[in-house]
Amino acid sequence: MIRSMTGFGTATTSTPLGEITVEVKSLNNRFLDTTVKLPRELSAAEPRIREEVRRRLRRGKVELYVRWTPAPGS
Repeated sequence: MIRSMTGFGTATTSTPLGEITVEVKSLNNRFLDTTVKLPRELSAAEPRIREEVRRRLRRGKVELYVRWTPAPGS
């Protein structure tokens, strides 16, 4: 179980549709406050991402940023 609410992480992966980079920042906060920034093409995934954050965390200010670089020809 993670005890600290302050942290930063980044990950990048390549898929057939392009490269996806995710950055997550978290700070101590009394309540769960989630900010999700997605490219317009991925905006349909926002409710699912928020639910996953809510399922794993109870409190904290969480900022999640997703960048997508489409693969050529996709």
